[in-house]
Amino acid sequence: MIKKADAGDADSQAQVACYIMFDDMNEHVDPDWLERALDYFERAAAQENLDAMIALGHIYSRDCGIELDLAKSTYWYRKLADKGSDIGYQALIYNLTWLWPNMPPSYFEPYNSKYDYKTLFEYSLKGALLQNADSMMIIGDMFFAGWHAKEDKKMALSLYNEAYYNDVIYNPEHNSYGDLALRLGECCYKGIVEEQNVEKAHDYFQKALQSVKKLIQEGMPIEFYEGCQQRTQALLEELESGKVYKPEAYEKSGELNAEKPYETGLEYFQNDDWEECFLHFSKSALIALIDYNPSVLVNAIGMLAPMFKEGIYVEKDEKFADKLIAIVDEYGERVDGDEN
Repeated sequence: MIKKADAGDADSQAQVACYIMFDDMNEHVDPDWLERALDYFERAAAQENLDAMIALGHIYSRDCGIELDLAKSTYWYRKLADKGSDIGYQALIYNLTWLWPNMPPSYFEPYNSKYDYKTLFEYSLKGALLQNADSMMIIGDMFFAGWHAKEDKKMALSLYNEAYYNDVIYNPEHNSYGDLALRLGECCYKGIVEEQNVEKAHDYFQKALQSVKKLIQEGMPIEFYEGCQQRTQALLEELESGKVYKPEAYEKSGELNAEKPYETGLEYFQNDDWEECFLHFSKSALIALIDYNPSVLVNAIGMLAPMFKEGIYVEKDEKFADKLIAIVDEYGERVDGDEN
């Protein structure tokens, strides 16, 4: 494989470099081998190898024996996203949240008042519309706590469920398995949106701890999951102590309706209120995706696409706009088929 890498094969370059960098994540790599790995990654990334782009974004944003450089990390994650990888948007989210000055405190609390929530919402939306579970979780947090988007716990819980039951639950080694199980368990335990269910909460908490334990045993840095582990353990101990949480008077949200935010978005569109227009079309598209409502999804995404294409209110991203147009074409065909 080294011979192939030296001869210029991108896949071999990425695989050898990954072995050098990540075979034992408990120790820093020898400087000579580190230099060789970086060379392989950069040569492979120049050939548009996605694994190399992911790795470069990772090592410049983690303690991997080289100087941290968030700008370089973001550059490679951006390149990855531009190649059509939903993981690219997921990684950009982490550069906005996990890697800024302080780690996030307890779940459902603001990460940091200095965070750029507008950009975080945009990146989360991009990943979520491409059905990335991590992105759905983060944008769910934003709806839960009312960061940039209007607080809507029903919306948040629907996004958590969508991510967990349509993706993560089938892969217990998914890096967000524990985080999502914790969120769902906490909602069950505290009676948030839905009726309190202690037994279901207990099951979620146990699954969260099992997942975190397995990931750490397999070499994932403990600091990635420390907050999830501590909060889950505390809630599980409280539940098992017999002092069951008495739910607060959370306002029960009505059923999600994709058409309502779309229609409201059109009203803001007529008044050139681009922020509200974007937020309502985004919410409409997410609900339509969760509830599988192709006609509303086509309409909502059809309004979002030109905003990304032209950079209206949001960061200009023509390549993502093209992805949205492809979604419109795909679901538009289904709508036409249903009408026929």
